[in-house]
Amino acid sequence: MNLPHTRNELLFIAASAVVTVVFAAMFLGPNYGLRAAWPFWASLLCTSVFVWIPYMRQRMQPRDRVDFDELGIQRLAAGGTRESVRWDRIERIFIATTDDGPVGDDVFWVFVDESGQGGCAVPASAEGFDALLERVQQLPGFDNEAVATAMGSTTNARFDVWQRQPD
Repeated sequence: MNLPHTRNELLFIAASAVVTVVFAAMFLGPNYGLRAAWPFWASLLCTSVFVWIPYMRQRMQPRDRVDFDELGIQRLAAGGTRESVRWDRIERIFIATTDDGPVGDDVFWVFVDESGQGGCAVPASAEGFDALLERVQQLPGFDNEAVATAMGSTTNARFDVWQRQPD
């Protein structure tokens, strides 16, 4: 499971949790009322905020979307860019991995058309990707082993998963 927290955010969460525990030990004893324990409550609130902000940021960020039908694949990028490729024009499919994970998209499926210059690049995090993957795996000669290898990659690499066979 990939958390949406960066390394610095995790450090803030850990430090805030330690401060919260220290304040709990200091101010939640029988000698203090709930009012006197305000440092504990403030640090507990800060810890909660540090934990939830990355999740909220992730939910509020627009995601890429991919749709497909019997004619082809269409990708609508979060920024509004559109890409598409027809099934009968796809010449090859490869997976491009990057070293940006887990904080950024690090797996892209690239559908290259017959010209070699056009096509469609779909991040694996795109909404609708799982259904597309099921459809692509039905192509004759699809290499699921290359997919498994690509999913384990943490570097900048390219993995060919399908090539159109000559008629």
